[in-house]
Amino acid sequence: MDELVPQVHALALLARNAGMGFNIDAEEQDRLDLSLDVIEAVLASPALRGWDGFAGGVRAYGKRAAPVLDWLHGLATALDRRIMVRLVKGAYWDGEIKTAQVAGLPAYPVWTRKAATDLNYRHCARRLLAMERIYPQFATHNAQTVATVLELAGNRTDFEFLRLHGMGEALHERVHILDSAPHLAQPLAFVMPSYKLWETPFYGVGLKMYDLLAGRAGLGATQWLGAGQTQRLLPGEASLNWAPAPAA
Repeated sequence: MDELVPQVHALALLARNAGMGFNIDAEEQDRLDLSLDVIEAVLASPALRGWDGFAGGVRAYGKRAAPVLDWLHGLATALDRRIMVRLVKGAYWDGEIKTAQVAGLPAYPVWTRKAATDLNYRHCARRLLAMERIYPQFATHNAQTVATVLELAGNRTDFEFLRLHGMGEALHERVHILDSAPHLAQPLAFVMPSYKLWETPFYGVGLKMYDLLAGRAGLGATQWLGAGQTQRLLPGEASLNWAPAPAA
């Protein structure tokens, strides 16, 4: 602490003076308490009062994620600050499992099934959106997670999505443009031809599942069209070899 806190505090001051955000991730589960001690010591500095750029990262695959969020909100309240919290699912699951095995721990500090992590992320997202002192940042490349957050947020706009550079670009652009410029952009319908009997349920079920998972970030509800309906909607495609099987 004697070495870490002064260095982190100096970096935080640089970020404040430059008008930048400054994020400290609560990464490894075996160093979580140490990370929180550093966050508490640095955020308590009078030199950072009035700055809303301080942020912490919380991993939903950790079983202590929700209590950590409560602790961060309590700290911000006690210090009369407003901070940002970046909620992620986590990228070092295999390392956490191996560390726990080597240490002979009676239980893992992280969830061992993806479904449990997804559920915990949803739970943590709901908690974050209810915390007045925290500006939520949801880091995800998953369409279902984006749709879930949008559903939980309702008409609120005081939050943001984050992604790694080069990943999830199309998903984030779609959500951003449809929300910010509905007069310029709208979902574009497309036709998925079905020429064989088995293709209709194969493609149809997949598209319906996408509708369900994507929610408000989707392309619109999937409809079943017969050959005649499709020809009426696409009169310029009369040269296509329309099959009697329905198209999705």
